[in-house]
Amino acid sequence: MSEQGSMNGAEWLARALAGAGTTHVFFVESVLRRTLLQLKDLGVTPILAHSEKAAAYMADGYARIAGRPGVCMAQAVGAANLASGLQDPFLGRIPVVALTGRKPASFQHRNAYQEIPHAPLFAAVTKFSTPVDAASELPRLLRHAWRAALADTPRPTHLDFSGHQGDEIELGPASQGVMLPVDPGPHTVTVQMQGHFPEKVTVAVGEGEEKKVDVHPGPVDPNASDTGTGTVGKPRSQTLGWMVQLMSLTLMEHRSISLLI
Repeated sequence: MSEQGSMNGAEWLARALAGAGTTHVFFVESVLRRTLLQLKDLGVTPILAHSEKAAAYMADGYARIAGRPGVCMAQAVGAANLASGLQDPFLGRIPVVALTGRKPASFQHRNAYQEIPHAPLFAAVTKFSTPVDAASELPRLLRHAWRAALADTPRPTHLDFSGHQGDEIELGPASQGVMLPVDPGPHTVTVQMQGHFPEKVTVAVGEGEEKKVDVHPGPVDPNASDTGTGTVGKPRSQTLGWMVQLMSLTLMEHRSISLLI
């Protein structure tokens, strides 16, 4: 691999996916071949699926088990088939990132082989879908797609790479950093009471990172315990007679959650 400052799109994409903890990606030949080779060098296992729909199903299952976005890929002529496999993760609220190739602009609107607009195919089964026309845009758009897939409500996202196999994006320069937002895992809510009124709410994220927020007390059950701790949406103490509403609390690069205790 080249140095980070001179990475091409394939190197950047492989490093970004591996850095986010991805262990397997699912695809149908031939798409993003250079990226797949780089991923193998980084210890990520590419899985060749029987069909594009199967690749989407496998990414769905991977996301459910691994607790991180599943990644599936298909070239331009298989994009429609890949979209059909995203209905289940969309309805199941599962984070999947779909990557497809798209014939270059010079082939658009010329009745090129099996080339149809991809945007309408993915509109109904993703929460975010966009073309990627230059490798320089890849870091920004992949981070956006990754965040959107994880943010409430989790659902599939889609990036449509220029080039039949996504090769125009793979070969272009992409020199930005390789960080993708990683799901921090369970969020813990700790409520500290001042008498019968809440004084502070602390939201712990991942490795001890904390976000403190102000609260507005309401009626309080005198039998409530002084401290309640639990995971988001499931506090252990159900007797607290007041409500804390944290609207669009931003965690881990715009990962928004809402709490109701």
